[in-house]
Amino acid sequence: MAWSRPALAGGLLAVLLAGSVGCDGSKDAAAPEVDAKQWAKVRPVVHEALLGEARDEDKEGRWLCEQRPLEINEADGGALRVSVLSHCQQYLKKKDGLVKQTGWVAPAKVRLAADGDGYRVRGVEHPGLGSAYTEWLDRQFSAGARAEAHRLTGRGTGSGSGWSDLDVQAREAFGLPADAEVADD
Repeated sequence: MAWSRPALAGGLLAVLLAGSVGCDGSKDAAAPEVDAKQWAKVRPVVHEALLGEARDEDKEGRWLCEQRPLEINEADGGALRVSVLSHCQQYLKKKDGLVKQTGWVAPAKVRLAADGDGYRVRGVEHPGLGSAYTEWLDRQFSAGARAEAHRLTGRGTGSGSGWSDLDVQAREAFGLPADAEVADD
């Protein structure tokens, strides 16, 4: 079978594009759709588990966390695997203002089991550092969830936007006025 030059050039271009993007198309992968009703059911237990981990790390101050669901996958027996990005920030009250302490934006995989009308956390997994981070994300998250995680952490082409201002929540939690100073540590 003979191939025309345009067909060969088109085939070569397709191979080069697949190599530059990745065969799974992860560079342009769309974020998975997350069922809002399902997220509303599991959000409180996911939030409390991740907030509890932050509290365990350092008991001084007050922690505030926000989670973004990236995908929810069903497993055997009604179990769920929830991929999230968690934004946590620790605050200390100083005079009439606040001081930000430790904080992060990080992915997690939360395993849940059905428990009566709700769910309970069976385990939480986090990535390692350096190359272990990328390897973990590749194993645990779909291409679309990875792309969304990179967008929300600023590792991709986005600026890490889309998070609510935890400083506003912190002022409210400490009973401070809306214009109270929030300083970086």
